[in-house]
Amino acid sequence: MKKVLFTLAASVLFTTIVSANNNPKSPVSMAAYKTADAEGVKLVVVNSTAENVTVKIKDANGRVIFTDVIRNEEKFTRKYVFAPELHNSDYTIEVTNSQGAASQSVTL
Repeated sequence: MKKVLFTLAASVLFTTIVSANNNPKSPVSMAAYKTADAEGVKLVVVNSTAENVTVKIKDANGRVIFTDVIRNEEKFTRKYVFAPELHNSDYTIEVTNSQGAASQSVTL
């Protein structure tokens, strides 16, 4: 039951964020949320241009702590697991392609 509720909540969150982030000037939309085990972040991206997308995870001070490049995917999901010493902090997930960008804050 707990898993069903989590999945439902994540779906509603994703739908809300993608709708809010669905800007014609920005052909990349995203939703990021804390995983059920609270060890990381799950990222869902819709990239309407199907070109390379760069994912940057930044700490509360704006420093990039991780960069990932996803090649030529129109839609993808990734799970990023954080080391225990990085928990209990705020992060910004930034997704960019050549046509635009989207970002979201997440607290672990």
